[in-house]
Amino acid sequence: MISFAALLLLSCIGPSGPRITAGDLAPAVPALRQVPASAVLGYAPRPGVTRTFTWAELSRHLPPDHGSKPAPEPVCVAWQMARPDPEAFRVAMQSALAPEAQLAILETSQNLIPPGPIHFPASNLRPATSGQGATWRGYVEYVPGLRYEIWARVDVRVAADRVVTVQDISPGTLIAPDMVRLEPFTTSAAQAGFASRLEDVVGRPARRALRAGTAVPANALGKHTDVQKGDTVRIKVNAGSATIGVEATALAPAAAGEIIPVRVNDTGRTVRARISGPGEATIQLTGGN
Repeated sequence: MISFAALLLLSCIGPSGPRITAGDLAPAVPALRQVPASAVLGYAPRPGVTRTFTWAELSRHLPPDHGSKPAPEPVCVAWQMARPDPEAFRVAMQSALAPEAQLAILETSQNLIPPGPIHFPASNLRPATSGQGATWRGYVEYVPGLRYEIWARVDVRVAADRVVTVQDISPGTLIAPDMVRLEPFTTSAAQAGFASRLEDVVGRPARRALRAGTAVPANALGKHTDVQKGDTVRIKVNAGSATIGVEATALAPAAAGEIIPVRVNDTGRTVRARISGPGEATIQLTGGN
């Protein structure tokens, strides 16, 4: 059953763009044919809202000698609204997903919507707080650049890879290649937070205990390091045109490009060196850091 509000909108004239023109209202107000059809009478209302023009308002746009009798009724303007079409929602969603993605629409917004292209940007797909499907926010572009928001609750499944542990890993353990493996699985497209590449895991310390056979959360990993505290580091000391090689012990973990304190093994002196790779660092005595 159509509501009274919907019937009221259906009885109104639909605008042709963001501004109401004489051409929009001329079918209901013949006197407006005396002015250019492109003449702007006002701004179009938001979808779901009506704007009413009285004869006094309209006559201000007419020539003084228009000689027309007053309109018997005010003229209302509103976007023609309709119930959402689930199939149109599905087509818009599918176009934003990978071809192999599996889509199930669980629920959609039921508010009337204006005509126009429907969009569901993939970046707007978010996990639902209840855990029952994902919330996907979209919009109807009823005028270029103007949007009417819509939403849906969906279950989207995609093929992906994830990094899984093959043994128990204790907190602080530097993850080696033989501690993890890559496995394919089907997951919610809105699910995020798990490591999907071996190179994102290997060489990083575990921040908490990881049980064997579980996916590795990205937030369970510490920063990637090329050198660990206590590692022996081969240091190239650049002194002008000469280069000297010494061994030192790293006093802190670091990745390539970072500067950390190291203790020179021969002298016991602590200096600062820039890590250049696994087990390697440099010290510039002149003309640099």
